[in-house]
Amino acid sequence: MSECERAPVERMEKEDGGWAWIVLVCSCVLGMSVRSYIGTFGLLYQEPLRQMETDTTDAAWLFNLCKALQLLGGMCAGPAAAASSHRSVMTIGLFMQALGLFASAFAHSVLAHTFTFSILVGFGGGLDFVSSYLNVNRHFNKRRGFAIGMYLSSLSIGHMLMPQLIEASMHLYASQGTMILLAGIAIQMFPLVLLQSRPQLPYSREILHVQTCDSDHDRLEAALDHEPPKHEQQPMKPKKHMRNAMTSIDPWKQAAKKFFSSLDFSVMKESMWWMLTITDSVFSLVLGNMGMILPLLATDRGFPEGSGALLLTISGSTELLSRLIVPPLTDIKKIDNRYLFMFWLFTVSIVPLGFALSESFSLTAVMSSFLGLGTGAIIGMPSLLLSFHFTASRLPSAMTFKLALKSLSFFVGPVVGILRDTTGNYNLLFYVFSASSFITSGGWILYVVIGKKKRIEDQHENEGKPSS
Repeated sequence: MSECERAPVERMEKEDGGWAWIVLVCSCVLGMSVRSYIGTFGLLYQEPLRQMETDTTDAAWLFNLCKALQLLGGMCAGPAAAASSHRSVMTIGLFMQALGLFASAFAHSVLAHTFTFSILVGFGGGLDFVSSYLNVNRHFNKRRGFAIGMYLSSLSIGHMLMPQLIEASMHLYASQGTMILLAGIAIQMFPLVLLQSRPQLPYSREILHVQTCDSDHDRLEAALDHEPPKHEQQPMKPKKHMRNAMTSIDPWKQAAKKFFSSLDFSVMKESMWWMLTITDSVFSLVLGNMGMILPLLATDRGFPEGSGALLLTISGSTELLSRLIVPPLTDIKKIDNRYLFMFWLFTVSIVPLGFALSESFSLTAVMSSFLGLGTGAIIGMPSLLLSFHFTASRLPSAMTFKLALKSLSFFVGPVVGILRDTTGNYNLLFYVFSASSFITSGGWILYVVIGKKKRIEDQHENEGKPSS
């Protein structure tokens, strides 16, 4: 035998096992820590807003701009991960959050906090969260509902524990020290980001060639066959300045080309995408702003000190319970996910009315628990339903366009502060939240009824056709 036989061996990555569990665990730890920062805005910024002598409108502006940019960052996360890697996108997002929190500790104006918190923390949080969500999603298939449920549950654990950590830190180090502490926690999470993709051994390749040689003579002959001739002229290397120009331009062009080529605009032609996107936009605006104003509501109604953090913890606890129960239900084939989703939509629509009618701390705490249940059931469910409706190749585009439209809804958010500053309380705002939620929930009834009627008509039409 003059040449060694080469047998190609492919290295396959198994789904629902192996390294997928490490990815899930690391994502959950990140969810319990860094990804719960934005949800504690109302508690974290109470002291800075009071020092700057700002009103609720400024607070609503900072929070809703942060949420809008978080969604825009999430919109870019899918194509950016396709162009590079999920781990790279998460690294950039985590660095932006750490830098933004550290800079926020030394900001002393609304404009400065707009850049440090709303832009850096918001956009970085979107990159980090969505790229991690997509990374967990692509590592699981049969147990996708369980994995996504665990990941979203970690966010609820963060919403439950982080308010108490911030409350204790505020008493010890004030707001400036707390922001520096949170930035330090974000820095400590970088090793977990590095584990978000399977490490490759040195000199390993996707396709390995196993050489089988009969003798030392065959190995020597095979090596000589692959050795380039000594007299062969080497290709001319480009000049240094030309090489630098090529390396500085070509990667950006290639990344941009991959970014736009990965977008699938056909997802916006499907009615399910529009229903989930509109519903997610409305309820995210409502539930997000209600969570933001909980600490401010506690101060506004004269509740004891620490009540704001306690209300957030109660909401986070029931949110955790909801995230543990609801996503696995979507894996049960006998349950129609649309009806399950509609049940939670109408249930949550009542919650703002409860806040408007409850003035005591005990009733407000009860409504906070219902707020957590609704948040856990609704906020993550549209994305989960998208993962069932679209294939893995179309899901990043569906998520990208959904987040783009969803981000526009948060530019309405400053109206929250205007209504509060105009009326002197939050009751009118709660009524507006409840009305918009009921209208959106009613849209799902029409969607289901019209869809069912269309299916019946198609069935009758097919039955009326003569069989060939």
